[in-house]
Amino acid sequence: DPVRILVSGDSLMGWIGPAITKGLDGKPIDVTEDWQVGSGLARPDVINWPARLAQDMKTYDPEVVVIGFGGNDAQDMSTDNGRVVVGTPEWEEEYQRRVAQVLNAVEGPGRTVYWVGLPITTRSNIQAAAPAMAKAVKTEVSARPWAHYINTLKTLSPNGKYETYLPNASGEQVKVREDDGVHPNLAGAERMVSPLVAALAEERKLT
Repeated sequence: DPVRILVSGDSLMGWIGPAITKGLDGKPIDVTEDWQVGSGLARPDVINWPARLAQDMKTYDPEVVVIGFGGNDAQDMSTDNGRVVVGTPEWEEEYQRRVAQVLNAVEGPGRTVYWVGLPITTRSNIQAAAPAMAKAVKTEVSARPWAHYINTLKTLSPNGKYETYLPNASGEQVKVREDDGVHPNLAGAERMVSPLVAALAEERKLT
């Protein structure tokens, strides 16, 4: 039977499903996508992702969940105790709590999760909040042996800075980003998921 894979998150995940499908071409996989432009963990009024993902687990019963957030999360958040301002310790604590909610929502017997880290962007507000978001995700992922963090900084920014073009295996310069300075294109997404594809193939014996 094909391995059931769910790809979910914000618009940065738009090309991740096709990239996984291409990377595992010919392998027995079934990829379902449920991602949404303009959504994230900072705005549950747009989409309550823990609730949405809990429903997706019931609907699709995926064996593998690939998720990613952060493109729309560099903003203040409303909580039961008031507003928390991005960049403050209170914001970091709340963001980590929401990351934990997402991971708790997708946990299930025999299920593995891959969280695709936020790539470098040209948006100063995203870059300012990115370290805190990455820390929150890595902290929560490290506490769950069935969850894995995919670092996209090395694959899309090997020189530590934003790159629009990167060389392929033949040395030819290939465009890897959309023109908005945030999103990867398909070629960029293929690079982002390359370690994920390798890990998934080994984990699920897709050889």
